[in-house]
Amino acid sequence: MILGPSKNRSTNRSTLRIMLVVKGDEKRRRSLQNSLFILNFLRSLVQGYAQQLIIGAYRQFTF
Repeated sequence: MILGPSKNRSTNRSTLRIMLVVKGDEKRRRSLQNSLFILNFLRSLVQGYAQQLIIGAYRQFTF
């Protein structure tokens, strides 16, 4: 395959750079999603633990 004029090659290079930037954003977005998921998971764990504590205290006082 014969490459066209230099102008065409430079546009190819710029589109490649844009693709790389988009790929980086995708990675950043994915890591953000993962950290949000972990935070939500921890929050649900803490909520469940607090619920169990409240139920236990309630049972101790009622029975």
